[in-house]
Amino acid sequence: EGLETIKERNLELYGNENGPTPEYLYEKYGSWVTVIDKALSPNPGMDACLGLYDKYYDTYFISSIIASYVTLKNADVTLSASQFTYNTKVQKPTIKTIGGMALQVNRDYTLTWSDPSPRKPGLYRIIIRGTGNYGGTTQASYSITKAPNPLKVKGKVIKTSAKKLKKKALLLKRSKGLTVKKARGTVVYRKIKGNAKIKINRKNGRIRIGKNLKKGNYKIKVQVTAKGNDCYKKKKKTVIFKVVVKQ
Repeated sequence: EGLETIKERNLELYGNENGPTPEYLYEKYGSWVTVIDKALSPNPGMDACLGLYDKYYDTYFISSIIASYVTLKNADVTLSASQFTYNTKVQKPTIKTIGGMALQVNRDYTLTWSDPSPRKPGLYRIIIRGTGNYGGTTQASYSITKAPNPLKVKGKVIKTSAKKLKKKALLLKRSKGLTVKKARGTVVYRKIKGNAKIKINRKNGRIRIGKNLKKGNYKIKVQVTAKGNDCYKKKKKTVIFKVVVKQ
């Protein structure tokens, strides 16, 4: 009769007359490590109620040791952040949970970093080894991504005269028509639109205003590209500089 009562209670609580299943406990605790820990925990109070305490007294000490030792082998690791953006500084995440447990570094586990001073973009690995009441090894990884290119470009106004251009073409430094700042990586230039007699050198941005260009106001649309490098992304910026030709 007592057994039937227990089975009815189990069925009501756990949906199974034999008690909670491993799957039920995993859903409750969210970690197989915790499920195993609970399964190995001694229960002398229940054994005393069943008249088994004296019989199994010698096993409680051993069971308590087993229950206190938890393996971290291949346990899931939750980091404070899995991705950072390059900022010239060392960037490391903190460990929030291991196997669903909030543990203390250097007491419950130690850390080994694939790079002790991770600054540059890349993928980094953390080796986590249990210590004290915890054993086994697991690992986690995180990344540092390239930063946006801080390229700044502004168009200027170039002034000249038709009289000068009647004699010869005008060759100017890039800075006369474009201000380019904070570019990361090689910078290249491409004319998109404008008078055919006004050209821009792809490599150095030098501006050529052709001979016999007539009086007028000319708008030249240019795309400036900073190709980026190991730490910064590629960036393109389209601007307009003006050429004013007076008589």
